Amino acid sequence: MKYYGYNFMKRNGGGLGAIIHDVMNAAKYAEENGLSLGFISDGYEIPRLNGTHNDIDVPNKNWHSYFTSFEKVNLTECIEVWPKYIVDTSPTKWDIQQYASFLRDKVCIFQPEIYNEVEELVNKTSFNIETDIVVHIRQTPCKLIENPMLLPIEKYIEECEYALSQLNDDKNRIYVCTDNKAIIGDIKNHFDEKNIEIVWDDSESSEPLQTMRWKSGLSKSVAQAETMVALKNIFIMKSAKYLIGGRMSYFFRIAELLGHPNTCVNIQDNDKFGVAPYSSVDYMIRPYLKNTIPNFVNNDMITLPNITKYNKMYKDESIVTIPNFISYDVLGSIKHEIENYKWWSYATIPTNNKWIVHYAQDISKQTSDHCDEAFLNKLFTYKFRRCLGNHYDTCTCISCRLNATVKSFPFTDILCKIIGCRNLKPREVFLSNYGKNDYLSLHHDINKGDITVTISFTYDWDPVYGGILHFCDDDKNIYKSIVPKLGNINIFKLDLSKGIDHFVSTVNVDKNRYTLVAWYQYID
Repeated sequence: MKYYGYNFMKRNGGGLGAIIHDVMNAAKYAEENGLSLGFISDGYEIPRLNGTHNDIDVPNKNWHSYFTSFEKVNLTECIEVWPKYIVDTSPTKWDIQQYASFLRDKVCIFQPEIYNEVEELVNKTSFNIETDIVVHIRQTPCKLIENPMLLPIEKYIEECEYALSQLNDDKNRIYVCTDNKAIIGDIKNHFDEKNIEIVWDDSESSEPLQTMRWKSGLSKSVAQAETMVALKNIFIMKSAKYLIGGRMSYFFRIAELLGHPNTCVNIQDNDKFGVAPYSSVDYMIRPYLKNTIPNFVNNDMITLPNITKYNKMYKDESIVTIPNFISYDVLGSIKHEIENYKWWSYATIPTNNKWIVHYAQDISKQTSDHCDEAFLNKLFTYKFRRCLGNHYDTCTCISCRLNATVKSFPFTDILCKIIGCRNLKPREVFLSNYGKNDYLSLHHDINKGDITVTISFTYDWDPVYGGILHFCDDDKNIYKSIVPKLGNINIFKLDLSKGIDHFVSTVNVDKNRYTLVAWYQYID
């Protein structure tokens, strides 16, 4: 037997969910390369399962205390040790069904007595498999360190509301699995008015166990009891016919896979954990991105009456303009940064008579003439300056900060409320700078996304200066014109088959028109 080694002592970076998740990935890699996963005897203990000090005269718990899967081996029997990869091999892409089957059949094979004990713990709770929507919320100090801007409780409440609307059964309840009981009150207060019962296991410890572990204050007895509570919650979550949570928790990922194909809603990935390898989309809600601009949106403009008003405008006209959308403080603080930005690239099409976008530090007379000729011949063309992508992960320039801000959850969630959808995936984002003689000819934005968003950072602009966003009908008649006004946001719907025809008129003065442009795609 050829073994691929796993050392628990060197892979002790997370909770129970993280341990199981890591073992699963190691076992997957081993199997793909004709090997068997083996737990190395010299690194077999799992400190995470046994606290930080001994208070009871019982053996330490290990993997085989709970599961029958995989053997205990010596290091000399192992070809390599996870996560060192074997030469000329690589993991393959699996779908969620493959991960779910592998986890159930090869990894989480419970000891019979543990399975029965956990089932008894579940039976002692108020969980009802026939009626309960289960929502899993992680908000420990550990999670706050990993992700300082956790998804707000309101988002979980919204998803519960959606689940209730889909199930449409007056017997439905909401069962809350959480490590922070303080949030249960918020959820209960919301649903009390709707006569929706909120239930949870009141027997669980309210002690900050993870903090106690960090401070070496977690006893063996408490740690071992905590593991059984965690398994109980996994059993509840995997059994739920409708589970809500986020893949920012490996614990949630394990329950999701064990419960597949039950309905499961992932409302959050984050930058630390990334998107799950079995995810059907390449991007989910990410509530925290580095370098976001705080208090970006003017709160006075996102009241419920305003959102209702703008949602109706969007539905009726497919275009909505919201004045003073960006906070005055932000507009004042970033003015100097935008006006003195150094890394502009001139974007032009065509270039040298080739219909390929070209970027250069400046624009030559020849390139400008080619663009103007195409413009006169009513061909698609443009010339203006723009920012190109993000620079590096920690860059704090205004372009990178704006990019991170409009991709962050707080911003996309506001957009969702305005246009009436659940989730949006950010696509291309850039800051543009139109100067004298710059323009963008008539085009449609097909294949860019489902909506286009523009935000004006143009200071002191007059309509006679040009640079106006015009929308045209099929006969190329202008039916709507939008002057760039500081802090305004424009949101317009893109028809899947033909986009929406629009253009930016030529700027005719020595002034700069600054606009952030972003595209978003619907995701279920």
